[in-house]
Amino acid sequence: IKELQSDETSYSGDRKQAIDKITSATSFFRKAGIAGVIIFAVISMLIIFNTIQMAIFNRRDELTIMRLLGASTNFIRGPFIVESIMYGIVSGVISIIIIRSVFSISAKTFEASSLGLLDIQYANQYFSKHQWLFIGLQLSVGIFIGALSSLIATRRYLKFKTSK
Repeated sequence: IKELQSDETSYSGDRKQAIDKITSATSFFRKAGIAGVIIFAVISMLIIFNTIQMAIFNRRDELTIMRLLGASTNFIRGPFIVESIMYGIVSGVISIIIIRSVFSISAKTFEASSLGLLDIQYANQYFSKHQWLFIGLQLSVGIFIGALSSLIATRRYLKFKTSK
């Protein structure tokens, strides 16, 4: 019993420093990942926003005629929202393909190198088990970002046109 009491705890000395470094690195990468997601979401909104603005600019004569004939704002806004939702779906599918490919390649690379630090089989099983959840989330976020940026773009255009 004395031997057990005299043993050093696992969270002390060099082990403590290593654990603290790993914890701080994990925290940093988590924060950097969240910041990256936010930055890329804003960039994708701006790209879709500009695409819809160009589509509105190219169809401005048609939109003016639709306004003169008494079309409602929702009737004018509808095709642009559907178009941006389609952009969101396509971008979601492309991102799923890219992420799955990168994950598959990195899993093979980590399996080939005998690091022993990562349990690639567990990660691959987790991704496969929750694949539909990831696909649904990516498509939902793509549709949401597309629809939101389209609503903002058409709102600005329709306010601009009604104020003249």
